[in-house]
Order: sequence, then structure tokens, then C-alpha cells
Amino acid sequence: MEWKSGFDKERELIFAIQRDLDVVTAILLLTGQITIIGVFVTPGAFRVSVGGPITGTSRIEGKDGNVGINIIRD
Repeated sequence: MEWKSGFDKERELIFAIQRDLDVVTAILLLTGQITIIGVFVTPGAFRVSVGGPITGTSRIEGKDGNVGINIIRD
């Protein structure tokens, strides 16, 4: 039986929460509920800023309302 310290258990919990948030974000992006507004490159990582009705901002869409362009952009 493997013994885990409290720190290891908390770390596993944090990783599980991050993984769940990643999956939810991916689903919302794929269904068009949110869009990527910006990408920020930082040393050792990159971060995305998202927006849409869920976050209280308007969703970015093409000028023509062309669904194909919106899908490609997303």
C-alpha cells in the first residue's frame, strides 16, 4: 500500500480540478458558447482570454455572419 502525504493528496486534487476546467473550457469553445479573445505569451507558458455570454462579454463573430468563417476562426 502506498502512503501519500497531505501535500500529495492536495496536489492531486488541484490537478483534477484543472483537468476538469480544461475539459469544460474545450467543450464551451467547441460548442461556440465562448470564443478566444486574446493569447498571452509569458515565460514558460501561454494563457488565453475567453469571452462570450457566459462571461458577460459579447461573442466575437464575423461581419457577414458567415458560419464557416466563425468556425474557422474559433
